[in-house]
Amino acid sequence: MWPLLQLFIDIAFHRRGPEDVPSAGLLLGLVLVTATAVQVISLMALGNLFPRAAAETAMHLALTFGAYALVLRWRGHGARFRQTATALLGTATLLGLVMLPVVTWLDAGIRAEAVPPLALLAFFALMVWSIDITGFVLSRALGAHYAVGVLLALAVIILDTSVRRQWLLPA
Repeated sequence: MWPLLQLFIDIAFHRRGPEDVPSAGLLLGLVLVTATAVQVISLMALGNLFPRAAAETAMHLALTFGAYALVLRWRGHGARFRQTATALLGTATLLGLVMLPVVTWLDAGIRAEAVPPLALLAFFALMVWSIDITGFVLSRALGAHYAVGVLLALAVIILDTSVRRQWLLPA
């Protein structure tokens, strides 16, 4: 377990890339379940009920990883999807665990109508790091410049957010 955790930490700090992740379906499945659980728990910490948190997580995963699969296939790197997805989900799980107390702190501030500036800064820093990690992994998977990976990560975030807002906001 520790070598796998160390691998995801190394990816988050750009010391290793998705090419270092084993291309194993079982590993991808385990990391997917873990990432899904962390995401659902994070959304529930923000006051969402389980059905909505689960639906939002499922839609998020389908949109983002569908987009990444399409881009990898379009660029001729479809065979790298399993490693790329495992790297992204593994690092997202770690970052999600780090972000959980920050999100809880931020939500408490929003409810009290007094958002602590430090909570907002921590949340922003973690979001920037998330984009950085995603951009790094995508650039390595595509064999492209880091900026291409970051731009792709931002484009997918915008797509994901727009679609989820359209479909999941109450009428």
